[in-house]
Amino acid sequence: MEGKLFFELMDDLGTSDECEKMVHILEKYYCEEDKPFYSSKEQPNNSNVYITSLSSDKDSLMMWIAYSNNADGCAIEFGDDFFDIRYDTGIEMGKSLYTDEDYPLYTVKYIDRKRFSEIARGIQTCDSQKCVEVKDRNTEVEELEIICRKMIRLREILRQLDEYLSARTIQLNSEMEQLWQENSRQQPQLPGQKGAADKEFDKKLQRKKYDIRQWKVCQESVRKFVADSLNGIRFLFKNIEYRQEKEIRAVRYETDAKVDWTSFEIPRLYVDVDRDIYMNEVQIGPRVDPVEADGISAWLQTTEKVHNVVRSERHYR
Repeated sequence: MEGKLFFELMDDLGTSDECEKMVHILEKYYCEEDKPFYSSKEQPNNSNVYITSLSSDKDSLMMWIAYSNNADGCAIEFGDDFFDIRYDTGIEMGKSLYTDEDYPLYTVKYIDRKRFSEIARGIQTCDSQKCVEVKDRNTEVEELEIICRKMIRLREILRQLDEYLSARTIQLNSEMEQLWQENSRQQPQLPGQKGAADKEFDKKLQRKKYDIRQWKVCQESVRKFVADSLNGIRFLFKNIEYRQEKEIRAVRYETDAKVDWTSFEIPRLYVDVDRDIYMNEVQIGPRVDPVEADGISAWLQTTEKVHNVVRSERHYR
């Protein structure tokens, strides 16, 4: 399941009791795929998040075998400007505002979970030497330590937010219960008659019901914001055994994805892109027949959508 490692890493950062509490908190934003937490398609659960996977290694034999029909396909290199992020001149220099027309790319971080857990324990016990003693203190260890500290801070933010949301909900329910108790102590009126106290109670009751309705709307807005924010990072972690993929991802939240049922044997899911697609290079797989490769190359050149067509330099038959 995509994004699962992120939650597992969050679990590694606390005691068993803390992990249980964190799982309970995260379940408010995400739950099992066959039991979506949100009923509206507008909510950012897994069903609305789409990932485009690319690689910075365009001629890897492992990638050819795993992802290109056993090296019988091709690799596409996009033009450098395809994923450019436009900048708004009216905002602070060097910071962009992402819009639906932007396609930011993120480098996937490959995590050695055993080493991550060692570093996390060192940070939690406030023993700085423990981090230093994790084999060699290299760039990878330093990056893992940074990730650990940021995740610990994220856990604390989520915990504090959950405490506030829960406390406010309890407060409103308590106020409603107190209002009913106060009314029950009032002198009963004759049937069909309402005194000043009853009218005042009705006003208070309507105000309190309105407060509760508004609070529920606020809660849903907060949950949507948190889930959407977590979606921006939770798909960027993979186990270290996949590090040879050198994956780069574009993560997009979309409610209007489409499925092509006819063009391919296996249906393809896609999202319309509001820009011309220009390929900097198409690399033909090492197992493609040379005659067939020449035909493919000639056709691609006629499309005027490809700058260069080459054959893979890997030796694989």
